[in-house]
Order: sequence, then structure tokens, then C-alpha cells
Amino acid sequence: MLMPWALTPSAWVNEMEYRFWMVPMSLVVMGGCALDVWIGPEVESCRGRRQPTLIAIGIVFLTVLSIQSLTWKRLSNRLMSEMQDPGCIPRASLTWVPETPLNHWSVASYAIILQGSRAPRTLVLDGDGCYEYATDATVQIKWLHRHNGDGWFDLSQVPVTLHPPWKR
Repeated sequence: MLMPWALTPSAWVNEMEYRFWMVPMSLVVMGGCALDVWIGPEVESCRGRRQPTLIAIGIVFLTVLSIQSLTWKRLSNRLMSEMQDPGCIPRASLTWVPETPLNHWSVASYAIILQGSRAPRTLVLDGDGCYEYATDATVQIKWLHRHNGDGWFDLSQVPVTLHPPWKR
């Protein structure tokens, strides 16, 4: 059941919204484990019967995590291919992003990090971020608001050209 889910990025696009359920679901699982230990009379004799189940659960977990990792790598490669041309790309112009986990404010930072250099050549910004960068060389990524030349990353390699979504 989890494998088709892991293969489809649009299925886990809003997983951050499920943070609320983590504590109640974890409490149910931990409560079941505590109850099992508390009322289980033969701990040693149960270990042999549970081992195949634990191995199966581990294999499923490894498979789902591997599938998600490969899918994430594919999405990252696609984003890198979109960033071949230097300049600023509005995230809205990446029409495939809204149905993926990359539909998040952090894609701007992730795009810089993917370039593997302190001097990236391409920015992917939200909203009017590209327009703002083209007019006064200011980069705004969520809470980060700085001018070109300030900070650890050297953004002087990013051409100050305006590429509106309708021209990309």
C-alpha cells in the first residue's frame, strides 16, 4: 500500500500538513507496545514468533524509503535541468512543481544548494521575487531579505534580468 504512494510525488506533496497527527498516532503505537509488555507473560517465547514480522516491516520500510529517495532524486534532477539558463526563474513558471513536494517555500534555498557552489548562477524565487531582484538586486527568501553582495552566497553571478513567467 505504501509503495504506490511513494512512487507518486503528488500523493506526498502535502505531508507537512500531517504533523498534527504524529503525536496521537505515536501514542497509540507506544501504548500498544507498553500494554503488550505489561500483560505479556512469556517475553522470551514471543521473540521468535515476532522476528519474521519485524523483518518484513523493516523490508517494507527500506523499500518505501528507497523509492521516495529515488523519486526525490528525479525531482531534483528535473529542477536542475530547468535551471540551466542563468538568471531568476519565478517558481510559478515551473508548471510541474505544484503537484510535487517541491511546492514549498524552501525550493528557493534548495535551488541555490543544488548548484553546489557559493556562487550560484540561477535563482528560483516566489511571487514577485524575480522582479524585486531585477529592480534592486534584493533576494527575498521567506525571512531572508538581503541585497546582492551581502552574506555567505555570492549572487553576483546571477544576471539581473527579468524573466516573467509568461516568457519562460
